[in-house]
Amino acid sequence: MTDETTPAKPQAAAKPKAAAKPKAAAASTAKPKAAPKPKAAPKPKVDKVDKLAAEALDAGKPILESETGRKAAAFSETAFTKGEELVGKALDSDIGKKASATAQEYTAKALETDLGKQASAYGKQAMDSEAGQTAKKVWNTPLGRNVGTGAAAGAALGLVLPIPFVGPFVGAVVGGGLGYLRTLAKKN
Repeated sequence: MTDETTPAKPQAAAKPKAAAKPKAAAASTAKPKAAPKPKAAPKPKVDKVDKLAAEALDAGKPILESETGRKAAAFSETAFTKGEELVGKALDSDIGKKASATAQEYTAKALETDLGKQASAYGKQAMDSEAGQTAKKVWNTPLGRNVGTGAAAGAALGLVLPIPFVGPFVGAVVGGGLGYLRTLAKKN
């Protein structure tokens, strides 16, 4: 609606369109495109697991500043070295070879059962999950391997040793701590 007192605005005349240029001519007269600037190389992304492992090792450095800390770290290194040596000897012995073969045989039989197949499927599903992928990343760090190995060995010793109040849980905690100290000693 227009007000009767306000005159209507005249529309501007449309501009005539320029004649279309042939494509070949347009290509020769167009400015060449500038080459894309090379992108700076992305900084290597520090994985969260590696970052946390490094932070844990940095937090433990003060332990090695005391004489007691250095002795504990040396003990953990000796314990791991001796443990690796004993396990190697045990597995190389006749009894170790028989035990290993028997364990593999029972594992194969167990995996053939319905329950074994179901457990294997659940294990695969767990390892394919986000938590499983994180666990793999943790195991691939020196800290993760040493703490995990120490915890497993400590839990096994906690089951075997008939010491009151020392069970698999306490053994795992002590073994994991020794694994942490071993990693600290090797890092520094």
